[in-house]
Amino acid sequence: MFYGLAITPKATSTWAAIDHYEAAEVSLLSPLRVLAWFSGRLLSTAHWVPPLSVYKLQSWEILFGTAVLLGLLGMAWWQQRRAAVWVAWIVLTLLPFVFIPEKLVLEFLPEGPSRYLYLASAGSSVLIALGLNALAAHGPRWREILALLGLTALLLLSYTGIKRVEGFSHYTSGRHNIAANRIEEGAYRLRLAIVEGDNTIPLQDTYLHRCMALLYLGRPACRSGRSPRAISR
Repeated sequence: MFYGLAITPKATSTWAAIDHYEAAEVSLLSPLRVLAWFSGRLLSTAHWVPPLSVYKLQSWEILFGTAVLLGLLGMAWWQQRRAAVWVAWIVLTLLPFVFIPEKLVLEFLPEGPSRYLYLASAGSSVLIALGLNALAAHGPRWREILALLGLTALLLLSYTGIKRVEGFSHYTSGRHNIAANRIEEGAYRLRLAIVEGDNTIPLQDTYLHRCMALLYLGRPACRSGRSPRAISR
């Protein structure tokens, strides 16, 4: 482990996490809170994007994530071996990230913890597929219809979720371009983020950086009291 830290570049989230732990009080419950938070996000945001600010930790998310985690463990205990394998996959792929401080994720990752859920979401996808298959495999006709409706809803929610998170891609691209002194391109990307991002992006921060970019370019800045679409022109 120490060799791995020694060869890790300094400009990584690994060292940033260590710095945050040095500057903040560490609780033994912190890794459990992060594990519950990430587990809940596998159900609340990994396969769709609900109308909530994904870059914030909602007050109910720890309790919701705890319920999801307990449900996964119960599924591994009671269900068939295939489900248990994928429950183990989810837990094992989340464990490397549970020591990342919540503060680090909330302050420096505007997209929230989604970057840590890539591998784990493969497991949740398989579990959802197994659940739909089990629903349709045996029993009356209405179960097949219900499974088909569930699959259709999942596909529709996934598609609309992808469209919504396009605003986040514009936001991060805009911030990167401004930091790289490509002010014109950055202001344009932030404009697209405001129009398409809805409440999935940190609007206050987006407005601030876009207005400062416009001032730098010598253009009229944003004015308060105007709609997002008007501001973004």
